[in-house]
Amino acid sequence: MHFGLFIEIEDNLAEGLVRMRDMEDDYYIHDEKQYSLIGRSTGRVLRLGDKVKVKLIRIDVEKQEIDFILLD
Repeated sequence: MHFGLFIEIEDNLAEGLVRMRDMEDDYYIHDEKQYSLIGRSTGRVLRLGDKVKVKLIRIDVEKQEIDFILLD
């Protein structure tokens, strides 16, 4: 999505979001046709279905939201 990357944890099927504002390693551009985010400087491509490592940074119980950051 243009605002971030949805994450699903396979072990317990929890879902959350890596927000674009929290992706500090590069400026990412959303490619809607390719279902991907592309780093402007690094060329890093994150596609739908890619496995990534994440770290839990926020849980909002009232809004039922979980936020992650990407790990390298």
